[in-house]
Amino acid sequence: MITNLHVNARTSEVNGIANLIYQLYLKSSLTFDIQLAGIMDRIKQECNRLTDLNKRIKTYSNLKEKDQLRGEAINALDKLLIGNLHIPDPEIQEAAQKVIDIFQNYGLSIRYKSYAVESALIHSLLLDLSIESLAPFIAKIAGCKALIEALAQQQKAFEEAELNFKKSKTLQPEPASSIRLILILLINQQLMRYLEALRTLQHRNYDHFTNALMEIIREQNRIVKKTFKKESSARTEKSTSLISNNLFI
Repeated sequence: MITNLHVNARTSEVNGIANLIYQLYLKSSLTFDIQLAGIMDRIKQECNRLTDLNKRIKTYSNLKEKDQLRGEAINALDKLLIGNLHIPDPEIQEAAQKVIDIFQNYGLSIRYKSYAVESALIHSLLLDLSIESLAPFIAKIAGCKALIEALAQQQKAFEEAELNFKKSKTLQPEPASSIRLILILLINQQLMRYLEALRTLQHRNYDHFTNALMEIIREQNRIVKKTFKKESSARTEKSTSLISNNLFI
């Protein structure tokens, strides 16, 4: 009897299984079958769509990471300047105050602006800090020049990440849950039914591929059932705990 992929399989699991199925197909001697090739091409297309979607998610994560890093660079510069105000050296204190006077026009609050506004303010800050008359004061503060350069580098890295994210947004991908459902239907309703029909007609040259495929699906189904059982048990325990606690309020 043909085994279908469990409908509760997660998106990442469905994608992984679909890719395994496609690789198994490529290594088989069944590529001559036009109908099977058509099904496999559809499976591969949907896998590629999920891969593209995952790339978009990664570009957004990378954008947030770069934003955090430029925020940390601003924090580091702020702490350095305030720390140098308390060094018992009049020249260093004066230098720190000169730079702080510029920095305070922007302050730490720029970290909480929108991406575009924060970028504009950082560019303006870097421009103000680059004026020639301020260079001697920056030079007197150990590590100040390096932190300003680090902020400039982090801003550049953020802009590159933002550009990549904007490019990925133009794709307007379908939700992962929809692609997951399409893959499950392709595997269960088209691929497995086709292989079942061939088995009924006793096309033995498909047996090795079909058996290997079903073993992969059975193993995945065992994982899905085990995971689903654990999650159900955890939800039951949480509900029981909430009910018990409420009884004594």
